[in-house]
Amino acid sequence: MAVSSGYDGNGAAAAPIRVLGPLEVSGERGPVSVAPGRQEIVLGALVLELNRVVETTRLVDALWAHDPPKTARAQVQICISRLRKALSDGGVDAIIETRARGYVLRAPEDATDIGTFRRLVAEAHALARDGRKMPAVERLRSATGLWRGRCLAGLPSEALAGTAAQWDERRLEAVETCMRLLLELGRHEHLVGELMQLVGCHPLRERLRGHLMVALYRSGRQAEALDAYHRGRAMLAEELGLEPGRELRDLAQAILTDDPGLALEPAAPRAVAPALCSEAAQERGADRDPVVTPRQLPADIGDFVADATLVSAVGDAVTEGQDKGQLNVVLVLGGPGVGKSTLARHVAHRLATEHFPDGQLYCDLREAGGQLVGPAQVLGRFLRALGVPGQAIPEALDERAEMYRSLLAGRRILVLLDDAVSESQVMPLLPGTGSSGVLVTSRGQLTALPGTRRFDVEPLGQTQAVQLLGRIIGEQRVESEREAAGDLIRLVGGLPLALRIIGARLVARPHWSLTSMWHRLENEQRRLDELAHGELSIRASLSLSYDGLAAADRRLLCLLSLAEGTEIPSWLGAALLDDTTPHPTDLLEPLIDMRLLDITATDRDGEFRCGMWHIVRMFARERLSEESTEAERAEAVRRMVGGWMALVERAHKEIYGGTYTLVAGRGERWYPPEDEAEVIGAHHAFGVTEGTTHTELRLVGGVRPVLLEMGARIGGGGYMAHLAHVGSGIDMAVDALRIHLGREPLCWGQEPVPAGHAAAFQVPVGSGGRIKQIHGLDSVRADPRVDYLVQTTGPGAVLRPYPDFSGYPVIVLSRHGSDAEAEAYREHLARTLYVEYEEQD
Repeated sequence: MAVSSGYDGNGAAAAPIRVLGPLEVSGERGPVSVAPGRQEIVLGALVLELNRVVETTRLVDALWAHDPPKTARAQVQICISRLRKALSDGGVDAIIETRARGYVLRAPEDATDIGTFRRLVAEAHALARDGRKMPAVERLRSATGLWRGRCLAGLPSEALAGTAAQWDERRLEAVETCMRLLLELGRHEHLVGELMQLVGCHPLRERLRGHLMVALYRSGRQAEALDAYHRGRAMLAEELGLEPGRELRDLAQAILTDDPGLALEPAAPRAVAPALCSEAAQERGADRDPVVTPRQLPADIGDFVADATLVSAVGDAVTEGQDKGQLNVVLVLGGPGVGKSTLARHVAHRLATEHFPDGQLYCDLREAGGQLVGPAQVLGRFLRALGVPGQAIPEALDERAEMYRSLLAGRRILVLLDDAVSESQVMPLLPGTGSSGVLVTSRGQLTALPGTRRFDVEPLGQTQAVQLLGRIIGEQRVESEREAAGDLIRLVGGLPLALRIIGARLVARPHWSLTSMWHRLENEQRRLDELAHGELSIRASLSLSYDGLAAADRRLLCLLSLAEGTEIPSWLGAALLDDTTPHPTDLLEPLIDMRLLDITATDRDGEFRCGMWHIVRMFARERLSEESTEAERAEAVRRMVGGWMALVERAHKEIYGGTYTLVAGRGERWYPPEDEAEVIGAHHAFGVTEGTTHTELRLVGGVRPVLLEMGARIGGGGYMAHLAHVGSGIDMAVDALRIHLGREPLCWGQEPVPAGHAAAFQVPVGSGGRIKQIHGLDSVRADPRVDYLVQTTGPGAVLRPYPDFSGYPVIVLSRHGSDAEAEAYREHLARTLYVEYEEQD
């Protein structure tokens, strides 16, 4: 590995870690030696993904293109260990942290030359937008000056070559932008030599060649400008069999006809140039048919499966009122992997020929790495697709939008915007007249877009999911293992992306059975690893939604994965975060907006309950260690179960109308805000209402085992006992709710007594009647052997014996050292606790 003096080509202090050229590292103690080969490759991979997790499998692929050894993971660990020592010994401001599935290099952005380059380019773009072109040029010169050769030059890794090439491409884009700004500043005469050198190094880059042609033309060298064009055209024809792009052809025609639009006119608005160029070109016969019909839709898929009613409804919404000039903006909404983009593309193809013959524009509003594509960049693409030469496209967003709306006016063009994140991305891309249509897909709600029709895409039902799987791997193969196919579908919740990944893997491995695929996915810890094939990945799809959340929302999502129940009550987010906001439901709204939570039920008081897809829960659980510490998770669990207990206590007081009801227990309580507690109410604490069936009550009674399972999953340890105490109290509290609603209570003789307890006792009803007094309560309540005492009724209540049983008035749970002691204590309770009834006439 090469070493350097620690200064870049501009004389400024260089970043400690440099990959824009051969890999170099320097620290407080001077150059740092990194062993060539594997250690350089591992460090290069971590730097390219600075502050992001690089999975171990990715590092293995970077080190061994084919057939990695069995000791590959161990060798990666050795490289990581030696790199940590080298960085630490050299005083480099960077550390390598271990994550569940890989490693992350933690360092400030400016600790790498990539981070410095990214910052300088962003500053240049901001300055250019403000009209400060010379400072922008200086930033771009500094940014491109960081390069010392090709990115990661000399590293023998095919896996890293693609990512490194992307950074080399970004350098050329920065160079092209710098040349354009200098041309706009009138520096054309000084640029000719530099542009000739650049075109010689990159002869196929048409934008650089166009800049050279403009510089030559403005320097009074028209013939040389045209010669540069013809040499480029001959090279393209010879090497690729292609003609130059429309932008370069239009520029050559403008130079040939001495178009005044090419003249440097600093005082004239940029919007004048395209009009002059276009009009002059038409007058001189440059293009007798300037109307361009774009056909940008991605290919439709042959194995498309969806709800036919939904497909028709979306199509009708896009074309409704088109003959009356009504602009329709249709939103197709859904969570990650649910198939909203596939559905939108299918609908677009159905409508294209008949309803939008003038063309179709398409843009994915997220780049491959998840970065958002701004509206100015999208408009640039659309304007070029509509035939506007690149030199004629204005810089300002509003000017681009005006030109775009003018070109679409009166034309029937369908605009498909995929994976929109915000309204600000979409608004500048809307046509100005109603002859066109707009179809937008999004994970969020985009509620600020006016006049939209909205359609939600849900996972596939069983029949449709079987049909999709059959189209991918063959219907005969599915029919031969129909039961296994159903199990696979249920395992991934009918998610189309997951089914496509499963299908692709089964097609690639025809000797695999559906049952063997199910066994691979059955392991929850590896399920997300198995749901990946080629460029398809459930984890990557979920990451786009996850990375788009605010930090607090990411943390809440991860903590919600601790709750093992089928539903998430509206107050639970506040308990997990220990947030005292007066409206805890607001904490869940960002997750609902991004379709990471779904509303599954709404109570009569307006309180909602949410569900979380099992795949989302597994993804969130993977991220738990990144978003919280073990101690924070333990505290969150305590608050969560404490919230259940607090609501049960409130429910008892509301149900029985007195303060004598007691749910004892040593578990801590967490109380929602008073206003929210009023809204939640008694019967909604567990979703128990007067109409609750016996089966539903049994589910409510299952809260305790769910909590215990949750505790076991996240490590138990210091708070498993806490869960046991609280869980037992919840079971007994639910007993009281059952009694109040006239349901059958839990029978401790048939169901296991909670761990650590040996005796359960119910005060018998006896002959029944109106209660005068319950004797022995105070002494039993004070007994240290009693863990829980639930009093369900009091004086004045009427108890009825079997068969019209009305419930036990008191339930006691106590702890003892042996079965014999427990039996003796039950006999003691039978003598101590009893009901005295009033005499009845």
